[in-house]
Amino acid sequence: NLIKKHFLFRKRAEDIYSWPTARPDWEVKYFSTTLLSDVWQNWCHFCRIVVIRSCEGTTTRTGVHIPPRPLVNTWQRISYESKQASNGKPIHPSKALNSMRHEPTWGDQRLLLRAIPQLSPHNAGALVTGFGLSLNAPKHIQIIRNACFHTNTETMSEVRRLVAFYVGRNLYHPTDIMWWVEPTSKADAIFHWLEELEIIAAQVTH
Repeated sequence: NLIKKHFLFRKRAEDIYSWPTARPDWEVKYFSTTLLSDVWQNWCHFCRIVVIRSCEGTTTRTGVHIPPRPLVNTWQRISYESKQASNGKPIHPSKALNSMRHEPTWGDQRLLLRAIPQLSPHNAGALVTGFGLSLNAPKHIQIIRNACFHTNTETMSEVRRLVAFYVGRNLYHPTDIMWWVEPTSKADAIFHWLEELEIIAAQVTH
């Protein structure tokens, strides 16, 4: 459950935030990185479940019945179609993925907005509207998380472009932005991101 996981993520963020300033820098970086990675992986898992269940047929939180699409609805086939659509490649009628490691990055907004129209579940309109909301959290988390695990001049350049969205100083590590203030909410970025993800989740499961 996304909300239950977010409760735990907030507790972890609060614990890190309340640490004394004398705490070793490497510990702050380590725990911030693992927290952000867990948030991102949980978001990817949520998006995957929403898309696959929408294709298989499901019932929304408000009791709306979504019938299955009249196609092969295994996760292997849905993942294959999504990956091909995301990359602008043709979709062959009999192909499917054979391993989860080859699945697309489900939390990627660009992937979702290309894949969902191609998959054409009966709630495609609601999914595109929700995943297409002009909220920064998914993309910003993805950029920062990617830079944590693939630190180089290009990924850090992407992180620096996010500086304009937050108020803070001393950007030495990608996760530093987590603890900068998002000016509209007046909250640290990590807490603001969790709120935005919940807004999107509520829309796509309505």
